[in-house]
Amino acid sequence: MGGQSGLHELNRITGEHTLYKIKTWQNFLSYRVANHILSLCEGTKNQLWVGAKLGLYIFDKTKKSFSVPIFSNQLYKAGGINNWHIVFVDKGDCVWLANLMNKGLFKYDPLSSLLTCFSYDSTDENTISSNRITKIYQDSKETIWIGTQNGLNKYDKTSNIFKRFYLAGPGDINSRSGAYITDIIEQQNI
Repeated sequence: MGGQSGLHELNRITGEHTLYKIKTWQNFLSYRVANHILSLCEGTKNQLWVGAKLGLYIFDKTKKSFSVPIFSNQLYKAGGINNWHIVFVDKGDCVWLANLMNKGLFKYDPLSSLLTCFSYDSTDENTISSNRITKIYQDSKETIWIGTQNGLNKYDKTSNIFKRFYLAGPGDINSRSGAYITDIIEQQNI
């Protein structure tokens, strides 16, 4: 469990609780803020991705320790260093990230070591519909869907572009009143 004081582990059998703290150079700024965890996502190799107010970390569940990802410098240069409220690892092991700073959507591909930032561009319909990301989801066909404050986006991995979907309000097909996406699930049996 992530919380304002760090990463919490609860043994469901014994009821024992363990708190793990992030210990980085940023702790001198504010120990409490450095350990404020906003998101968690299971990764491969017994790893847990941890999005925090002051950075992105990998928690090794075997060693019970935190480390920073190898692409942290790339994230810093792209302007996305803090407030990771969404961390998602897809079935191809790519790491998708969004932060509260409205910097857009980040994708790290571990096979190519490439970090890509997807940003909204009002003049390009093939970009994401907003830099304020609310949800990242992968469906059963391994398609990535991105919810934003301004619509739903389907990622085309072949062309590296997005298709935008806006939800119309009642009786108005041109309305974007229902464009704020809060969650995404896949409907079964279609």
